[in-house]
Amino acid sequence: MEVLAFIEETEPHEGEYDDFDDFMKKTKDNYHKVAVNCWIAAALYVVTLGLSFMCIKKSKAMDLKAAEKIRDDEIFCKERAKRS
Repeated sequence: MEVLAFIEETEPHEGEYDDFDDFMKKTKDNYHKVAVNCWIAAALYVVTLGLSFMCIKKSKAMDLKAAEKIRDDEIFCKERAKRS
């Protein structure tokens, strides 16, 4: 997609082109580079999202285990106190 919003990022600098056809070729090449960079950035966002999701899930599991251990310890201590 060649939108006007990216023209400042994609147009070649003065002197980097010889004629209009060369200007258009270099501009299209630069649009392609911008598109590749966008896909790379999107992939990195997806990887970051996946890692964040895994970390949150693991943290919740660890919290549940800790809470369960505390409950088990409290029950054990209450039953032991009743026996004494």
